[in-house]
Amino acid sequence: MGYISTCAIPNTIRRGKNFYLHFRLSDSKLFRASLGSDSVKRTRYIISRLGLFISLVKSARMESQQLLDIVIKMKKLEQKDIDDYLLEAQTKFYAAAKNIPTEIRTSLREGVPLSAEKVNSSAMSNMLGTTFINDSPALLEDTVFEQLSSKYDISGKEAEVDSIAAECDLLWQQVCDAKTAFLHSNHLEYRQILASLEPRTSGILISSPEVSDDITQKENQLTLIEAWSDFVSFTSKKNNWTSKTKKDNEANFEFIKLVLGADTPVIDITKKNIRELLDLAESLPQKNKKPYNKMTLQECLDYDVPEEDLLAPRSVGGDLPPGLDTTLT
Repeated sequence: MGYISTCAIPNTIRRGKNFYLHFRLSDSKLFRASLGSDSVKRTRYIISRLGLFISLVKSARMESQQLLDIVIKMKKLEQKDIDDYLLEAQTKFYAAAKNIPTEIRTSLREGVPLSAEKVNSSAMSNMLGTTFINDSPALLEDTVFEQLSSKYDISGKEAEVDSIAAECDLLWQQVCDAKTAFLHSNHLEYRQILASLEPRTSGILISSPEVSDDITQKENQLTLIEAWSDFVSFTSKKNNWTSKTKKDNEANFEFIKLVLGADTPVIDITKKNIRELLDLAESLPQKNKKPYNKMTLQECLDYDVPEEDLLAPRSVGGDLPPGLDTTLT
């Protein structure tokens, strides 16, 4: 199925279930970006927010990449975004608690009395505690709101933002309690609080860089081209590729390499990168048609491909190595 025009929502088209921002630039090329939504109401809301930026890009007074960055940030706040934000916050608070012994030594060298440190730490902990029992807003509410609203659309997510801020306040209070325990030489309690703050993901302890072993460091340095070479070596031994399969797989990897970069570390490639890769693949033409069969990949990406010549949505998944597409579900 090709693109479906949606006249009721300007500057958009619909392909399959999802809506795309779609309009012609001043140089006659097309701007196309997924809005990550299959809802007409949600799409209208996004387009109403993007109207000014679209006009600026059309008149060449704003770079199209800037608009693409804005579109990406317009995505609705989801549970995974919340989990990622809280994991990052916990990681920072854990680092702060782990640094308490060094921080106190520095303060003492600078002439700050130990008694003053104890009073300040205790007072901060008590202040944070009042947000949970007096129905007062979390101390970090404004900070959380500002950070999330700069990256996501948080309309209708007030309860979630409030919950995130409360969780951050609780983490902050644990840091204060850890500092109070350390200042009163309650080292066992300090260690217990520190252990409770240590972030974990999927039940696996997050390793700090200094304790990473040689194997992990080697895996982290594996580049996309090296991973592809290993994949080809392993797969070709397991099953004999036909000449067509070999040609198709190599063509698919050339596209991935062009977009992501051959020397990109595999560990740096995210699901977001893969989704963007798929979105870009949807703008490719069918290579068995003229004039595309004589064009390079870059020329195909730069070409204003008519809708009837675009790849079918079911073909786009073929532009990923086997197994990669399942990681997006």
